[in-house]
Amino acid sequence: MREYLNKKSVLEILFVLPFAILPALLGYYGGLLGLVFLVIILLFSKKLEASVEIYSDKKLLLNFIIVYSILLMNVFFTVFGLYKHLGFNSEPIKSIIIAVCLLLSLVLLKVSGVSIKAFKWNINRNQIIGVLAIGLLFASITVIFDGFRFINGFKGDIVQYGLYLLRTIVLVAFFEEFLCRGILVSGLKGYQIAEWKINIIQALLFAVLHCVRYLDKGIGVALLITSYQAVIGYFFGKLYLKTKTLTPGILLHLLWDIV
Repeated sequence: MREYLNKKSVLEILFVLPFAILPALLGYYGGLLGLVFLVIILLFSKKLEASVEIYSDKKLLLNFIIVYSILLMNVFFTVFGLYKHLGFNSEPIKSIIIAVCLLLSLVLLKVSGVSIKAFKWNINRNQIIGVLAIGLLFASITVIFDGFRFINGFKGDIVQYGLYLLRTIVLVAFFEEFLCRGILVSGLKGYQIAEWKINIIQALLFAVLHCVRYLDKGIGVALLITSYQAVIGYFFGKLYLKTKTLTPGILLHLLWDIV
């Protein structure tokens, strides 16, 4: 075991552990799954690790701040019911804002003189096996405990499920990985920040974007529950820092949201 888990990895697991356990006490177990998958990544990091370097560029941090600020405004408007106050249906508006932010992030990338090819997208055989193994484990656990909850929720409406799947692929799996793991990590690396610090920063910022759904339970409880989102973000960040490619995270993120 020592060959696979060094002292640094053990400390990393112990650091994340409370953020996974506390939400579980309230019935939110996603953090525990994220912790299990993090352990898997650490155990097999040598198999998953790529020899290339992640692109780094200070300019991308400003790009992230601009897009992230709009997304935070979107969260703010949703939390305080400002969309409804203005006479809008909040769900379509939220999706439109996210789509605009995705397009804006691509435009800013172009303005900054950075090609989308600067981010690695290729995936090797070991990484494919790792994604399949984690994906199968996650799907099995989810189906055992929750059944086919998402598919059943659409009551056999294939068109609606197809639209949901398309939205999830583009606006959730791709965009969140591209923004939080791609653009943000590259921007922070441009300032020579240590990778463990980068992973914590991106995980926390990722979690904040997901806190809106829990605010009806009170700010304290919402922050506690949101901590499991930070664990999930930390896992996806670790996956990216090891594989150096966004594709494994996009695939697992998609599976996380549709199973």
